[in-house]
Amino acid sequence: MPFLSGLTMRRLAAVLALGAVTLGVAGCGLNKPPKLTDEERARYQLDAPKRNFCPDVDIRRETNGLPIYEKGYDYDPLHLRYQGTIAKTARECHFEGDQLIMRVGVAGRVLRGPAEAGDINTTLPIRIVVTDPHGTVVYSQLLHATEIVPAGAPSVPFSVVQENVIIPLGPEDTGRGFNVQTGFDASAR
Repeated sequence: MPFLSGLTMRRLAAVLALGAVTLGVAGCGLNKPPKLTDEERARYQLDAPKRNFCPDVDIRRETNGLPIYEKGYDYDPLHLRYQGTIAKTARECHFEGDQLIMRVGVAGRVLRGPAEAGDINTTLPIRIVVTDPHGTVVYSQLLHATEIVPAGAPSVPFSVVQENVIIPLGPEDTGRGFNVQTGFDASAR
């Protein structure tokens, strides 16, 4: 005695065939990219060079700390009022036309020194600079992190974010070769 009768086998074959046709029709065109208008192609920059690079943000050498001393006692550690230190940077990038647009963040701490016991009200000058592959400055912006270190607190964190750091690009530029640096700008105090 066979497991399935002939009639049941024909019904099963018909159901399987119908299922295969349905899947084939439903799946046709799944691997084809959608047709885009010229405006959509321009917006998504499909004809532009591959632009998926976001330059690192480096802390400029010897500008990650900003010590503030009592007047007349520069470089005397016993007369240090407070010190700003940069510990981290962050960035986000996107492309718009012929521009790389960055969002740059800088974070650190304000540390109390031995010469200051009360509240510390400070504004820390932080500069962001972008240079092109030839070393020419294409962007420079001075930011200010204003913080209060309450009496008795050893330190407080600070952070600043600069929106719209705009880097002009040539038609074949991908953003590689641009140098983004940050640090305290002691000359701006």
